Amino acid sequence: MAMPPESKELTLIVIKPESIKQRLVGAILERFEAAGLTIVSIRSITVAAELAGRHYSPELGLRRGEELRARAIEHLAGKRVVVVVLEGRHAVEIARNTVGHNVDPTECSPGTIRHDLGTDSVEKAVRERRSVRNLVHASDSPSAAREEIALWTDPFEKGSTPERE
Repeated sequence: MAMPPESKELTLIVIKPESIKQRLVGAILERFEAAGLTIVSIRSITVAAELAGRHYSPELGLRRGEELRARAIEHLAGKRVVVVVLEGRHAVEIARNTVGHNVDPTECSPGTIRHDLGTDSVEKAVRERRSVRNLVHASDSPSAAREEIALWTDPFEKGSTPERE
């Protein structure tokens, strides 16, 4: 008897402002497609402060410090990002492996987006009292992906605005 095919999973990535500024969006998307994931939704938005604050929830402040949370919110609020929903078998795991498992690009494995395309480090970010510029956010679990997709794919209710062509 044949086994049923594994169900496909959705995950979310947010391509951050530094990637847009460095014109890396295409190169980043290409990596996810090369890894076998399919883009099912893509949208460029300017992030409202409220949306950034919900993404970097108060729990982050409790775990990592309120100063770090404030810097992370400031990094996204009022800036343009590209919000992408990806689909595939084991999409969350594949996206995380493609991005790199460490927030510090210098600590990520060769072949990952953060290692290969990143130019920042936690050390430099701490010295400059800002958030690390690590190019892209990727959901870290299937449950986080569901929550983040719900949060990010309806940005108009959260005060964000789409980019006009």
